[in-house]
Amino acid sequence: MAKGSKPVTTTQETRVVLSPQQNQLLDFAMPQLAKFAANPPTVNPASAVAPFDPSQTAGQNLALGAASGAQTDLAQAGASAGEFLLGDVLFPDTNPALGRTIEASTQPIIDQLLQQALPRIRSEATSAGQFGGSRQGIAEGLATTGAARAVGDTAAKGA
Repeated sequence: MAKGSKPVTTTQETRVVLSPQQNQLLDFAMPQLAKFAANPPTVNPASAVAPFDPSQTAGQNLALGAASGAQTDLAQAGASAGEFLLGDVLFPDTNPALGRTIEASTQPIIDQLLQQALPRIRSEATSAGQFGGSRQGIAEGLATTGAARAVGDTAAKGA
């Protein structure tokens, strides 16, 4: 800014220009708006809600009692279910049906390992003239590890 110069101030004005239809609506509503503004409604200082009569109070107490009983029954049923599931029902050692279910779901995995995967690995090693070699051992180890992991996952999901 140069010495002695005054800062420039800018003033901006926004004007709203109503359409003829808007002016007509405003002219129509203005007397009612002025009347409302001159006499605003007053709020009654007393409570606007009437108190319950005795039959309403009795009905409310009956409804609360009925709901309370139903909630108590529901909570007790949930506690019983929790105790059941936290007990020994989910352990195959104490639940023969669960043990047989897990055994039935894991047996196909073991059968596939013993009847397909290991014989195939051994056959390939024999045809390559490397039966008992380290490659065969690594392949059998990987197949056995995969089968063991699948058995464990299946048993855990079953339990």
